[in-house]
Amino acid sequence: MIEQVSVSGSTDNSIAPTTTRRLAGIPLTVNAGTPLVTGTGGPPAFGLFAQGDRIKTVFAVVPSGTITLGYDITDTWSLILAYNYIYLSSVGRVGDQVTSPADIRQSGFFAQGITLGAKAQF
Repeated sequence: MIEQVSVSGSTDNSIAPTTTRRLAGIPLTVNAGTPLVTGTGGPPAFGLFAQGDRIKTVFAVVPSGTITLGYDITDTWSLILAYNYIYLSSVGRVGDQVTSPADIRQSGFFAQGITLGAKAQF
């Protein structure tokens, strides 16, 4: 598998003065004016969680299979039940890449399904 991750983003900071107001006896913190400090993080900072581009080539095994059972109710009607699966031994998932600053993080992936069917033969 050849995996490539490209992450970009920005961080927007704003510090504004606040004041406390009471609404029906409940204290609320509200914005009291224009921001004192405003800044946007961009290249080369790329933002808070963004780390740039990474490429990784890894060996992965992808076994898959199907197990099928059938039952003939009559000469015309049959029922079919099947179980399907597929497994990827090494794959980079999107959610794992946010906290990985230097390398593409790998994990396994397993998917499965069930197929149910009826067949009429004339």
